[in-house]
Amino acid sequence: YKQYPHFPVPGNHDSYCNSFLEYNELYVLPVLTENGGIASKTRDYYSFDYGNVHIIGYNSHLDALLDVGTPFYKWLQNDLDNFDAERTAGQKKWCIVFTHYPAHTHGSHNSDSTAGDDIQMTHNRTRINPLLETYNVDLVIYGHSHCYERSYFMKGFFGNASAFNTSYVTQTGVGDNTSGNPYYNKSSGQLGTVYITNGWGGASQSTSGTWPHAANVRYQTGVYGSIIIDFSALSGSNQTMRVRALGGTGG
Repeated sequence: YKQYPHFPVPGNHDSYCNSFLEYNELYVLPVLTENGGIASKTRDYYSFDYGNVHIIGYNSHLDALLDVGTPFYKWLQNDLDNFDAERTAGQKKWCIVFTHYPAHTHGSHNSDSTAGDDIQMTHNRTRINPLLETYNVDLVIYGHSHCYERSYFMKGFFGNASAFNTSYVTQTGVGDNTSGNPYYNKSSGQLGTVYITNGWGGASQSTSGTWPHAANVRYQTGVYGSIIIDFSALSGSNQTMRVRALGGTGG
């Protein structure tokens, strides 16, 4: 385990420990373009490259970051601009974003709620996700809500669950590669983003709202697990990103 690098982002529980003091002391993060991307010079958000994959993490517990025009928002736009240029030049293929507060969940937390720190879920969905989708970010990974949820391949949906309909689905399929109907085929030219709530790692699980959330095509509660992301090739043709959800039994 110690041989693998860790790239974390904090959540609400980390804030309870002296306002992220312990978190900031534990990790050295690539905030000065040590691994690609645009320098952020802050532990609150950063980016790095893994081969032809660009990865962005940010602290969404800090609600003051989550607005148009903030230093974070401007950095995020610049970083995505840089990724887009590298993608156009054939140097990058995929972009993954990870943060704590989910945009589309009816697990132990309800993303339609605006009470307390639930507002960060709304602000991620309505303020940050439009920017991510402008640059056709491939995958966004969240935590916080104690369950597993995976959205449709979709674009332009930034509302509450009750407002969702299939007009936002830009590529049909449920992500079951064994059925010959893969979730995301870039060669088809369809644009969209997949959102995953990966909060089923160990805490007690529950549901809220109108479970399952209407924007999610796959969901699980009462089972512990996580996701694994594999890349079949980091250069050349036939580049594939495969995301697998592994439950407690390994399936």
